Amino acid sequence: FKAHKTKDWLSKLETLNQGLGLLYKQPIQSFIVFIESGLSLLSLYCIAPALMYAFTPDIPIIDILDRMILLNLILYFAPTPGGTGIAEGLFVVLFSTFVPNGTVGIVAVAWRVMAEYLPFFVGMYAVVTLYGRQFVAQETSTEQ
Repeated sequence: FKAHKTKDWLSKLETLNQGLGLLYKQPIQSFIVFIESGLSLLSLYCIAPALMYAFTPDIPIIDILDRMILLNLILYFAPTPGGTGIAEGLFVVLFSTFVPNGTVGIVAVAWRVMAEYLPFFVGMYAVVTLYGRQFVAQETSTEQ
């Protein structure tokens, strides 16, 4: 360990301690964040079974949720931006046994649109309109 590296490590350790201190000071809020995160992921994972239900009423939801969790864990290590292409391909491989032949691709694209692209465009619209108005108002006030 070099002297400047030790100071960097100690600084990072101090930051970690401050973060853990917040969790210790507010355990109920930490638990609420944990529950909200879990519910958010569960609702994200339930998009696929809901789409599959349109094609067949007999779907094993627990098996599908297990595979959705596996799929999303694999996507963390995908070498493409946002797992594009890999997500759809893995979806077809993992879920082709649960829906009628020829429909898994439709479900894969619909899942990706609802889970990723739709929230992206809604967020982009919100950011552009919110910050766009503030930017235009700021520029017009400085021009006058």
